[in-house]
Amino acid sequence: ISVYATIDDGAMVGGLDAKLYEREKKRFGALRKSQRMLRTADSGTIVPQGVWRGVMEFGGVEKEVELEVFSSGGGWNILVGKPILEKF
Repeated sequence: ISVYATIDDGAMVGGLDAKLYEREKKRFGALRKSQRMLRTADSGTIVPQGVWRGVMEFGGVEKEVELEVFSSGGGWNILVGKPILEKF
């Protein structure tokens, strides 16, 4: 799948928007259970639907990544946080 990603070096996880996951579930495959509870900048909490693990290509380089699946509220499709940036 080719989608635009939002890069946020302050985000401590990578994210996959829940709507994108639901739309492309057959291509993404099954999720693993998430062991995290996420905290938002405004001190709210989010329980992810699960974790997707797969290969992401960025700038012609491929790396295995994990993305927590949760609703972005329409803000992004893929959130590239600090753990993913450090891999590239």
